Amino acid sequence: MRVILDQIYGAQEKFDLQIVKPRLILEDSSESEALSQGWSICQGRWILSRLTRIKVSEYTSFKPIKNYDVTKAFGKLDSIMLEQVQLVFSKFVELKGFSPVYDFNMDTDRAAWIFVSKENQLSAFTKMQIYSGGLESYITAWDYAVPKDSLGRKIIDYEVDVAKNLDLNYLYIGPGYNSTCIYKTRIPGFEWWNGSEWSTDKDKYIELCNRDDTIETVEDLSKIYAI
Repeated sequence: MRVILDQIYGAQEKFDLQIVKPRLILEDSSESEALSQGWSICQGRWILSRLTRIKVSEYTSFKPIKNYDVTKAFGKLDSIMLEQVQLVFSKFVELKGFSPVYDFNMDTDRAAWIFVSKENQLSAFTKMQIYSGGLESYITAWDYAVPKDSLGRKIIDYEVDVAKNLDLNYLYIGPGYNSTCIYKTRIPGFEWWNGSEWSTDKDKYIELCNRDDTIETVEDLSKIYAI
């Protein structure tokens, strides 16, 4: 496993700041080893992040979602289901104020899907990524048509169930940045990659996520970088 650091930005006059973009070349290493060191695949490339995961053995609750149909699929979606996925996703990102840019046809060779529907209409979905020896919940979205149903929270039970059926120790649940990701600390078995090891220190994770929200300019970033 070889790491390359691309030099992205630097400053010496106004700020003492250097920003690099890490790239991973697996070589003879396994994908599960890369995951265990904080790497995951995003938009077709390996990224190093404040990755989060669930220790499957500590997640013991499973409650079926009532009054909805839950199904699974693998690989590339047909045009009808893809249209429904994109519709739910667009509603979700508009409500949350997130970026709407994502290509659902990317990494379909790794894709596993969970669909939550009512009366043949999609209400929520998760797109997962299957690794050699690992599983990541990559994108979850729901339409909030009935907010009290909490489909985004309840679908996690099904994601963990897939990991258990694959006999995996962990379900990776994506990077953890900004206060919008603090909810992950309430999931049983939560852990996060702190740059050198997996941590269960929820207070530190929450502190970092809240700090993310305060950074809006290069000057803000330089102050954090100097700590």
